Amino acid sequence: MDKIKVQQILVAAGLDPAPREGAVLVQAAAGDAVILQALLARRLKGEPLAYVVGFQPFWARDWAVNPAVLIPRPDSEVLVQAVLDLLPEQSDLRVAEVGVGSGALLGSILAERPHLQGVGTDLMADALAVAETNLREAGVLARAQLVCTDVLAGIAGGFDVIYSNPPYIAAAEYAQLESGVRDWEPQAALLGGVMGTEFYEILAVQAHERLHKGGWLAVEIGATQRVAVQAIFARQRYQNIQAKQDLAGRDRVVLAQT
Repeated sequence: MDKIKVQQILVAAGLDPAPREGAVLVQAAAGDAVILQALLARRLKGEPLAYVVGFQPFWARDWAVNPAVLIPRPDSEVLVQAVLDLLPEQSDLRVAEVGVGSGALLGSILAERPHLQGVGTDLMADALAVAETNLREAGVLARAQLVCTDVLAGIAGGFDVIYSNPPYIAAAEYAQLESGVRDWEPQAALLGGVMGTEFYEILAVQAHERLHKGGWLAVEIGATQRVAVQAIFARQRYQNIQAKQDLAGRDRVVLAQT
């Protein structure tokens, strides 16, 4: 079965696949028809392509993923770039990522800044295992500390940048997500409470206590959450609050300085 036939099967199943999805499945099967049939069967049940093939491209590298972690999205590259813009290339600085998940963001940032030290926290041990694998593969694990904890509990201060792609989907919106996301990706990485902004309230307090004076907090947000998140940061005495947009012109990242 070739990539064109696989693509036709996916379309006929109503999955609305990406243009190259058939080619990705065929390549992942490495020419083995039995493996291809097994991968295709999983995809036809609605399992996301990234979980089926075991990786997701992000920031010019493939990152291992499984259902323990959120699949990295291109939108999150806006957050990576925003963090990199805050970090001079030759400086020995420290960053922390809250909700490190697969490690794709932290690994991308550490790879771009060879003098940088990073901490990644996650409440789920299974997610940290994926992050460890990815950071090792990216050659940056020696400069990273992975900690199983809630937000920043137990983490000492002294950071120059703390950033997060937190759970920010409101409860009503979560119920309307496409099944490929809602039924397969970890709920804890997506659902941000009734309003979708509860995590920002907690993070703003804990980050402020652990940032150097003049340090930055950077977060990914939903497209309609800029005003609410900026107000949360203002109440916690952050300064220089600003937003960055994605390629579609939607608000995607909020930055704030201590």
